[in-house]
Parts: sequence; C-alpha cells; structure tokens
Amino acid sequence: TIYYILLLFTFLLCVIPYSNNKYNSLLFSNYLFKLYLFIILILIGFRYRVGGDWITYHNLYIHYSQSSIEQIIPFQKEWLFPISNWLFSKINSFLGYYLVNLFSGFIFLYGIYFFCKKYFSNPYLFFLIYFFPIIYIGLGNTRQSLVLGIIFLILANLKNYSSIKKIIYLGFACAFHSTAIITFPLIFFSKTKLKITLSFLFLIFIVLLILRIDLVLIDIIYGYLHFFKPQFNSSSGIYFKNFLTFISLILFIVFFKNFKKNELFYLFLFFFIMAISLLILGFF
Repeated sequence: TIYYILLLFTFLLCVIPYSNNKYNSLLFSNYLFKLYLFIILILIGFRYRVGGDWITYHNLYIHYSQSSIEQIIPFQKEWLFPISNWLFSKINSFLGYYLVNLFSGFIFLYGIYFFCKKYFSNPYLFFLIYFFPIIYIGLGNTRQSLVLGIIFLILANLKNYSSIKKIIYLGFACAFHSTAIITFPLIFFSKTKLKITLSFLFLIFIVLLILRIDLVLIDIIYGYLHFFKPQFNSSSGIYFKNFLTFISLILFIVFFKNFKKNELFYLFLFFFIMAISLLILGFF
C-alpha cells in the first residue's frame, strides 16, 4: 500500500505545479526533493524480506560476515560488494545487512538526484515515469542499484568528468557488478563522437553475442553427450523486467521525431541501442 501512496504523491508533485503556480517555489525546493529521496531511501534500507533476491543477498551477507578479508578478496572479481558486506558486518553484526541496503540505496539515489537536477526541470517527473523500475531495482537488486547509481552520476557529469575520471567510476561500478562493463562506451560519449561510441557499442554487442552463443552450444552439447536434456535456469522476474524495457523502447520509437536533437536525445539513443542489444542477447 505504501508504494501506491508514494506513487500518488509523486503524481501530485508533477501535476500541482501546472495547476497552481503559487506552490512552485515549495514543490521545486531542493529540500523537498531531498526529503522525497530520503523517504525512498528508508524504504530501501529497512525493507524486510522484500525483493526477489532478498534471501540470496542475505545469505551472501552471512557468508561474507563469517569470512576473513583474506578469504574474500582473492576469489572475487566483483570485490567491492563482498568487502562492503564484510565492513558493515564488523560495524554492527545485527544491523550490518540493513547498512548494506542503506549504502546501496544511498548510492542509487545519489546518482539519480544529480541526473534529475541536470536533465529535468521537474525531477518528480523522472520518478513518475520510471517509478516501478526504480522501486523494483532499489528494493530487489542490490548490486545493480549500486551500479546504476554510479552510472547516473556519470550521465549527470558527461561534460564535467574527464575520461580518466569516468574510467575510475566505471571501474568501481564493475567491482560491484561486472555487467557495468557494457557502459564503457560512455567514456567516449558526446554528440561529436557519437559514431565512435555507437561503433564501440556494436563491437561489444557482437563479442557478447558470440560468447553467449558459444556458452549455450557448449551447454547443449555437454548435456546430450551425458544423456540428459539440458536444464536452463531462469527467473520469472526476467519477464517483468523485459516487459518494462519493451514498453520503454516502444515509447521511444513512437515519440522519436518529437525529441529535440540535443545531448539528452543522443544519450537516450545510446541506451535505446544498448537495450535492444541486451533484449536480443536475452533470447540466447
């Protein structure tokens, strides 16, 4: 129920400024927006048994909290996430898991805050459009939310951050979740270097497609050679994620001609191509 109340509140924050100008100074206040984000942060940080990956991340937290730092680092390519779990468990073993969720929620919303301030005159409009994906990711996908927070921060500072700074930030993102590597073309992103960026993105897509097909073929061959039918594990949540992505892609195509050809347009074009690529890869 609380999520629908928050959605209604978000809707009102988008509608009221256009119906009554005397509330504009209050509704567009930075303090109110920060309070709004703080409420979402509390929902993310102190959730209990909410989200499809709750048990998985809780079990990982228990595992990392009972391990030594020497046992964690050498065997983890995504080393920042286990280290953060380990550190928060040492601060407080009982509240450590909630501190992990608060930390991931803070990074997630911190990036979104600067992204909204950069590209939206009414920041609540972003939350109204992407309300369910934000809640779904924030309350369910801990590592992915950390990565997205960093990416949103980069997107808000495409012109301000140097290539070296972008590489460092994306390096941290990959240390939380290796899939962040697909966003490395953002390092070269600009309107003038759009062809280079899209060419690099296309190259990554081809490499991932080849690797993905090889893995599936190996699984099938191995399965039949051992006289059993190969089993493919999939989460039912993937259908909901793909549905949201598909709707966003349709809307982008429908309103393609209405976009002003500015930096934000090319940014959406970049992610449009990326989303199409990932949807295609998802079928293999």
